Amino acid sequence: MLNSKKSKTLLLKYKLIQTPGIKTWHKSRETENGTLKIIDRKKNFFKLAQGIYAAPEKIENVYGMSPFIAQVFVGGESLKSFVVAIVIPDKETVLPWSNENLKCNSWSEICNDPAVKALIFEDMLKRGKEGGLNSFEQVKAIHLHPEVLTYEAGFLTLTSKIKRDFCKKYFAKEIETLFNSYKEYV
Repeated sequence: MLNSKKSKTLLLKYKLIQTPGIKTWHKSRETENGTLKIIDRKKNFFKLAQGIYAAPEKIENVYGMSPFIAQVFVGGESLKSFVVAIVIPDKETVLPWSNENLKCNSWSEICNDPAVKALIFEDMLKRGKEGGLNSFEQVKAIHLHPEVLTYEAGFLTLTSKIKRDFCKKYFAKEIETLFNSYKEYV
């Protein structure tokens, strides 16, 4: 928010924009002045125990590149030094793999199988490293949820963005279990 007339004057003079988003300036050889990239919405950031802020949408975008993942919701708490994730596996990719490697009958059984969880988790860690995630941004534990998050069920906005508060409340039990299952070595 702008707090002074001077700030408003500078914005108008230099034709700057005001957004609640977190931004970064990228300088490049192609453009003389560089480009502005909006990283995330300010309200989505959360502070971890070590005082570092994490941007869940940035982390989700990196993990979303995995062929095994249809959707991912990253959560963190101010009393923990790591993040966890609720992952919705991609059926088109996971089903063929599970047919070759497992003896599961239903999609729910597949999502509860430790081998599937390990496969997806290892791919997430690999993509996190390739995507330049810091160690505190890498998820330490995941829960596989068999159902796609939809607007109709209240998980998404009209623009298909995750409703963080709704997901945090809906998955509270799973998130607490994930935090409790991972032993911190701090």
